[in-house]
Amino acid sequence: MESGLSMLDECSFRTDRLTVSGWYNNGLSDIERAEIVIDHITPESTKWLPQHWQHIRSVAETMVWIDELEQSGATVLVAEDISTAKVVGMLMAAELEDSITGPVHIGYLVSPSHQGRGYATEIVIGFLDWAQSETRINSVLAGADRSHNASRAVLKKAGFKLLSESRPGKNDVSYEFRIARKFKNPGV
Repeated sequence: MESGLSMLDECSFRTDRLTVSGWYNNGLSDIERAEIVIDHITPESTKWLPQHWQHIRSVAETMVWIDELEQSGATVLVAEDISTAKVVGMLMAAELEDSITGPVHIGYLVSPSHQGRGYATEIVIGFLDWAQSETRINSVLAGADRSHNASRAVLKKAGFKLLSESRPGKNDVSYEFRIARKFKNPGV
């Protein structure tokens, strides 16, 4: 990853139903953002996520969680429903290699009250559309718990291919979306 701002910090996109932008680019205060996260980080929505995401219950814990994500190099994007101006989910993205082009790893979640309506698929496909226009990204990686059929379905619908089955002692499955670029031959 290059020093300074990540290319992911510039990420924002719009889909048919959503506007997706960076954590700090939506005009909300830190407390308002933390309250939104608390609404999304529920036991139901985090049971498939890493253990350190399982017990966030206060504004202060939420602000620490977001700060830790960003300190690790992740970019947090907020997905807002255009018609209601309500946040329906989030996508976290991180560059994985210290190179000019490399993979990006994503994770996402949708609030329990918005699940089952295609928002996760829309967020992920919107990100992939944005990533295809970003020449510094050559692939997007994502993981899902082997038993989380809804998340695995989102990745498959978005065009991800199975990269690896779960490792011994783990229950996660890895997926990859390769960025296809068409190169013009300058001699043609």
